[in-house]
Amino acid sequence: MINLSKAQTIEKALIIIKEKYPDISISSSDFEIKVWANKSELLVKFRRLIRFIPWGKETSNLVYDISVDLHTKEIEPLDTWRSDRFYIPDDKETEQIEFIKGVFNLPFKGFETSINEKADRYEIRVDNKTSFGLYFLDKITRNEIMSPLQGSYIVSPNVGLEDIEEDPLVEIT
Repeated sequence: MINLSKAQTIEKALIIIKEKYPDISISSSDFEIKVWANKSELLVKFRRLIRFIPWGKETSNLVYDISVDLHTKEIEPLDTWRSDRFYIPDDKETEQIEFIKGVFNLPFKGFETSINEKADRYEIRVDNKTSFGLYFLDKITRNEIMSPLQGSYIVSPNVGLEDIEEDPLVEIT
């Protein structure tokens, strides 16, 4: 399988997901999809671009990202944890996500985005290793409320080389 193109490798991973979890549908537009390989592993990692946390489910430990090992056909964390924790938005949530994406022009490249639904508003957080933003949107008026909070982090240099793996995963582009 190493000789497959990136697109073919992703397609194989999608087939494995569909075979093991037919109720789960992966839309490539909702995920950043990367292929990683080393001498013994070939992984396809699906990272959700926008994590929506529905009202009342803040403590549900929803799963947003998955990784498919093409050699073992394991899907983590679905094979380890219950697959019903994998977040699939319903029609109402999809509409909410699409509206918020339009208001803020989400997702921002290079940032992780989460939308936390509250009783009266949405809290939108975008962040990466160096900066963050927190925005608020009223659910009724659909207008921004409160001033956004934005800032940057101090980045620590990597210390020590003891964590270098002998056979690290390398991204396939």
